Amino acid sequence: MLHFVFKLWSFPAEKERELGHAYSEIKGLKVTEALKDKAIAEV
Repeated sequence: MLHFVFKLWSFPAEKERELGHAYSEIKGLKVTEALKDKAIAEV
């Protein structure tokens, strides 16, 4: 029973961590896209 309670308690923290990783990946992709657009505009 205690394991189940701990799992429920840690679930939101795990999801927040996953969300943080996803936001970081999205930010990286936006930077990459902006750099590509800049390179294309300079050509």
